[in-house]
Amino acid sequence: MDLFAYKKVLVPINRDRTHWALAVIDVEARTVAFLDSLRGRGGDVVEALCKYMSDEWADKHQGQPLPGEPFTGAPAPPLLPIQRNGVDCGAFLCAFCELLVRGVEPTEDVFTQENIGYWRQRILLTCLGQGGAPRVLDTV
Repeated sequence: MDLFAYKKVLVPINRDRTHWALAVIDVEARTVAFLDSLRGRGGDVVEALCKYMSDEWADKHQGQPLPGEPFTGAPAPPLLPIQRNGVDCGAFLCAFCELLVRGVEPTEDVFTQENIGYWRQRILLTCLGQGGAPRVLDTV
């Protein structure tokens, strides 16, 4: 698989087997952002993925260094939705992924903790093969 053939790569991250967050590799912009519904920084994840992308290029191109600018860290959206409990990180992760795949930046203008029940239902219906376009996106 050539990760450089994609515009973005979404990487679910599990921290200490207790919390889920999302790393977003923007291949075109050569950035890596860490989206955490608990506002964790994830600098170690960003640094590791920046290095990984350079190593991946070298692996796929006979040891050649990555041409142009290296991958660097990027900030998460400033109004990233925040969870207000200790159990919804997986639902937030799935919501972040779906929004990004649809080209929508995950911000509090799109959903908040109050909408997480909808997202849990959406995840269930998608797993059962009954998912449709999410209603919250109809207003975007």
